[in-house]
Amino acid sequence: MEGILDQIDVQILHIVQPDAGRTLSQISRVVKRSQAACFKRLQRLRERGIIRRTVTLLDPQALNVAVTAMATIQFNASAAQSPGAVASALARLPEVMDVFRVAGSSNLLLRVVMPHKASATALTGKLRAIAPDGALNMTFVDCLHMKTALPLEFAAMSA
Repeated sequence: MEGILDQIDVQILHIVQPDAGRTLSQISRVVKRSQAACFKRLQRLRERGIIRRTVTLLDPQALNVAVTAMATIQFNASAAQSPGAVASALARLPEVMDVFRVAGSSNLLLRVVMPHKASATALTGKLRAIAPDGALNMTFVDCLHMKTALPLEFAAMSA
């Protein structure tokens, strides 16, 4: 990502990150810039890849996927499968929300959602079909707090 963010860019990100539905009028009022200037800055932030996309956050309970689990897939050194290829295949499963590679290993950590705990049997079958060489472990979790907004105080800013 080229260049440095300035104060106005960071202010705009503080406004749109928690609520991308904010209007240009609302943004321009807060940052004390014209709507045209704010629009250009937003476009530039998108072009630079700082704003990757705009999404709508949905209520998991309303969509019958309120059960969350963390799954680990551990590969031994002789595993024939590439963790990268496995991760790509896992990411295509609708229940798999996040796929992480554990630093310093080829093990994968997944966050998965499902309608109820009994759904874990079917999901385990899907995971094993994709990663037959990996040892699978699943732990159900209760989300006490979740956020989607990244901390902006670490953003590179010019003086």
